Amino acid sequence: MSSAHNISSLTIWDIYVKSPSEMVGKVIVNTILLLFAMIGNIGIIVVLLKNKRFKVPTNERYIISLAFADLIVALFYIPVNVLTDYYKGLWILGPVACKLLNYIRLTAITNVELTLVAVAVDRYLAICRPLYRSKSPDRTRNIIIGLWVLSAVLMTPYLYILREEAFVFLDGSLTAHFCIRDYGSNIFKIIMVVFQLTALYIIPLMIVILSYFKVSLRIRASITTSRNVMRKKQRAVICVIVITLVFIVCWTPVWTVQMYKELSSGYYSGWEKELLFWSVFVANISTIIHPMIYALFGQNLREKLRSSRTTSA
Repeated sequence: MSSAHNISSLTIWDIYVKSPSEMVGKVIVNTILLLFAMIGNIGIIVVLLKNKRFKVPTNERYIISLAFADLIVALFYIPVNVLTDYYKGLWILGPVACKLLNYIRLTAITNVELTLVAVAVDRYLAICRPLYRSKSPDRTRNIIIGLWVLSAVLMTPYLYILREEAFVFLDGSLTAHFCIRDYGSNIFKIIMVVFQLTALYIIPLMIVILSYFKVSLRIRASITTSRNVMRKKQRAVICVIVITLVFIVCWTPVWTVQMYKELSSGYYSGWEKELLFWSVFVANISTIIHPMIYALFGQNLREKLRSSRTTSA
């Protein structure tokens, strides 16, 4: 009788909510991560746009877009990751947020991938095929807008796939809500997994590798260009290569975990949830490393930063 009474008196929070002691460390490190991501990326955007005396070159326009995308990723990913972990996977934000929050962050992540490809192609045209490259600011702006629109369109299937599902257990006395991916059929699921793997990972990666391989060959073969010009081109190329490598290294773990669960049956076990949490944490580290790379390799950025300090003083 006592056992039955104890079970019937359970609430959903007794089963799914973690104790505060389990979350202290996670909340601290993720709060620090979010703050640094916000400061770094907002700082990059403000510095590059603030000083009107400097013309914003093509590569910096892409950097502004990347910083904005990283900011969205951090704002929509880090807090939700902590909240979901605290509730052991339980979704408490409602069905609209299940679709919308995930759609926005998936769009931002996709935009980072596509923008890195666009920058690689732009560097290739600038160094290897300068006659084919337009330096028009309007063209660059249109490309950036187009990349955001394309990212949003590519992720629209997830507005259908993502949904909140209610699970009733303990003889109907408790109901738990989860934000899940429901593909409807295995065929559609396979199509989406293959699409993600090829169109959003393998093909972009191949384009980036091929572009920078040809760029490196051209830079090495060039003997007529002055040393200062050559060094400036090398720094620009190295900057984007490092950004791309950081993005790949940081995001591959979470993509691997998610891809594994997409292809396997069942829901996340306890250790898989923990693995997913920390893989998401590692992925979001890229949002604070990218601004550091911009500052380290961006000579124009440092000049604008010094100018803004002088102006404010």
